Amino acid sequence: MTSSSAEGLESAGMVRVILGPAGFLWVPWSLGNLVGLWTLCHCTARLGILACFGGCVQGLIAGWEARSLAKRSQHAVNRLDLSCRGEVLVHRCSGERQRGRVGVGCRVSPFLVILYWREETGRYAEPVVLDEQSAAPEKLRKLRVLLRHPL
Repeated sequence: MTSSSAEGLESAGMVRVILGPAGFLWVPWSLGNLVGLWTLCHCTARLGILACFGGCVQGLIAGWEARSLAKRSQHAVNRLDLSCRGEVLVHRCSGERQRGRVGVGCRVSPFLVILYWREETGRYAEPVVLDEQSAAPEKLRKLRVLLRHPL
């Protein structure tokens, strides 16, 4: 497919988003774990120090795991093609392509997009999480508009 035909598809209501590694998604994820364990440590007075230490260790482990998830694995989504009819074509880093449909419950905000999609033969919705650093700003804007206001 040439670049002019790809632009023609985008003008017809299709958005093609080429994804890079997620930026700092591991920061809020690990902070959320730390806040939850901080709350737990204040519920028990005697085990407060132990719970606080365990919360710090668990937060560090969760942050490290989330940071490694941001790196590209074979199962990671490399490119996302979304049509105005809600059809999705997901390209994985391994070269695998999967067709599906946009699921319910997608979250769209200026800083984060969570796209739930379901494979044609699949039973469960799979999320694709995009932060503001994982793709080009113009592509993310088009994706947010298409998810908020489907044709």
